[in-house]
Formats: sequence, structure tokens, C-alpha cells
Amino acid sequence: MILLQQNKIFFEEYPDLLNIEQMCEMLGNISKKSGYKLLKEKKIKSIIIAKRYKIPKIYILEYLGLMDINTWFVRLSVFEKWI
Repeated sequence: MILLQQNKIFFEEYPDLLNIEQMCEMLGNISKKSGYKLLKEKKIKSIIIAKRYKIPKIYILEYLGLMDINTWFVRLSVFEKWI
């Protein structure tokens, strides 16, 4: 599947679930303050686990315009029917 293959190409060295430091590094070494601002303004989707932000890598790709999350989920659900 093309989109799953693209996910492996972009930022392959990062885990699928990022912390704030990793997210800031992916975004060109922005400051943590700027990173938290993006999360609090919900410009990048995230989840909070044990009072810490966790950011799925796919949401960073969406923010950067490298992936359309809505299309990805639709295509993934179609793909799963064949498994």
C-alpha cells in the first residue's frame, strides 16, 4: 500500500509514538515552547498519557502536509478487509 510505504520513508528513524522533544526535532528543531503551543492550539493532534503529551507520528506527517489522515484511514480500512 502506497501510503503505508510513504510512512516508512518519511522520518523512518523516529518511533510511531513521539514525545515533545522528538516532535520538535522532526519540525526542524523548534523550541519546546513552540511545540507545546502547537499542541495546545490543537494544530497538531496528540494524546495525553500520565500527564505527558504523546504524538502519533502520523499526525506530524499530516501537519507537514505529507499525508492526508482521512484518506489514510479510509484506505487502511479497505486494505484490512483483504487481510
